[in-house]
Amino acid sequence: SRLDKARNRFFAKFSNESTSTSGTATQQAPPTDPYAHLSQEERTAHGDQHKNKGNTLLQENKFAEAIHEYDVAISYVPNAIYYANRGYAYQKLNNHQKAIEDCQTALKYDPKYTKAYLRLGQSYIQLR
Repeated sequence: SRLDKARNRFFAKFSNESTSTSGTATQQAPPTDPYAHLSQEERTAHGDQHKNKGNTLLQENKFAEAIHEYDVAISYVPNAIYYANRGYAYQKLNNHQKAIEDCQTALKYDPKYTKAYLRLGQSYIQLR
């Protein structure tokens, strides 16, 4: 599709990578998962709580603290939103390399997540 072609051109130009058009990345818990005893619903609820705390901290310009909350959210259940939000917090700290890494990871979970592309492009521009 046109979106896939544009995505591939974008990655070819800025990172020499291309994104799979096959869908999302698989989510596998690490072997030492401290939350293995929780159901998926519980993990999602805890992750969302930490994401919401991170969002509040972003609004208060407490970017390092927000990153910590997104780290915890990701440890419960990694997904595109948590990684893209953490990438945004890294942007606010002018750590564009980390922002790029997080946005690329977000796109592995959801190749159609527009905010991740926006933040990725913003960080690439800042690194020029």
